[in-house]
Amino acid sequence: MAQYYIDYPQEEDGKMHSYRCKHCKLNTLVINGLLENHEPHCAYRMEQEVALHQAMLSGQNNKIGLGGVDEAD
Repeated sequence: MAQYYIDYPQEEDGKMHSYRCKHCKLNTLVINGLLENHEPHCAYRMEQEVALHQAMLSGQNNKIGLGGVDEAD
């Protein structure tokens, strides 16, 4: 199941009830809550990707610390 990201900073884009990402300037309807729909250079996207990568590494380190045992073992 995809995770939706709607907590990015937004700003009005000049049209009524229309907003865009403050960093990459893409319309929220284009982004549609998906991290990969932000521009690759978007500061919000890069920050979230780093956090996800660190969380994955942290999860792997926890498995290594337990001798590679996880819930399925």
